[in-house]
Amino acid sequence: MWERNNGIDIFDENNNPIGEIKEKTKAHEDGNFHRTAHVWIINDNNELLLLRD
Repeated sequence: MWERNNGIDIFDENNNPIGEIKEKTKAHEDGNFHRTAHVWIINDNNELLLLRD
């Protein structure tokens, strides 16, 4: 199973890594910047599969 609370790199407001790693939930609680990606796949039947980081 995919783990959603893996450690993520924290960045400053200029997108520079600050050398800190946090769990994603903690980064969100603390208001930290981090990178993410969202992938949307829509098939010919207009069915949506959303994969998110």
